[in-house]
Amino acid sequence: MIDLSLLKSEIEASTGVYSELRYQENIDIRLTLLNGQLVTNLQEASKGVSARAFSDGYWGFSSHISPTRDAAAKALKEAIRNATFLSTRKQKIASLASARSINFEKSYVSSRAPMAVSAWIDFLKDIDALITSKCKDLKSRSISLAALDMEKRFLTSEGSTIYTFVPRAHLRVSMTKDSKHGPVQAMDSLGGLGQLQDQIVPDPNTYTAWLDQIYKIVTEKSEGVLPDSGVHDVILASDLAGILAHEAVGHTPEADLVLGGSVAGDYLNLQVASPLVWG
Repeated sequence: MIDLSLLKSEIEASTGVYSELRYQENIDIRLTLLNGQLVTNLQEASKGVSARAFSDGYWGFSSHISPTRDAAAKALKEAIRNATFLSTRKQKIASLASARSINFEKSYVSSRAPMAVSAWIDFLKDIDALITSKCKDLKSRSISLAALDMEKRFLTSEGSTIYTFVPRAHLRVSMTKDSKHGPVQAMDSLGGLGQLQDQIVPDPNTYTAWLDQIYKIVTEKSEGVLPDSGVHDVILASDLAGILAHEAVGHTPEADLVLGGSVAGDYLNLQVASPLVWG
């Protein structure tokens, strides 16, 4: 882990050019059992430094995979050079908003000791044994654990310093069953903010009701019938309706997509929704 505060003198020397330095390290764990066989056992760490600078309306950027003080200093110089070069090409196209400097730190590192990866593999095997004992007519089953720890340090020429450690961990189960229309699948996941030892209880019996619900859904899907073709009034579950609204409507009014030719561009500065939801 690089202490970016050691580079304060370098970043403060970039007089007249706003600049930023960032260090990031990701630790990734992914385990997957497919029909009882371990098919994914990934444990990797990736880290690097990057810098960006703003000069006369243009951003310059540079990054290096070597997480050293020298690499960070080099990235900073290259970012400033790139921004300065771009600013000579055309007229100024943007400006920076004024902002005060901040010092912020937030860590979600676990207070519990981590479990060995081999113990998590045994846990997945126990989950698989529980599924096979209760759900005997499945075509296939998949169980996976995923954990990603993201650690970041951030320093700006205005004196802002930021440190965050944000981990996420998830357990996912997928079940597939045959139907007269072909295979159908049901999948669900549990977890969220936190490391594996915080989000996942290593006792398969904790998840019995959850597994039963996934099996119930895949069974109901296997017994379903194909809908009649044509235009119909339908009732959508709230989570599905929300996804459709987000994907079909939510993305089109994003600023960069509007500038790029989105159909929402024709409605810029016009009311496009009910007054009940109009901001």
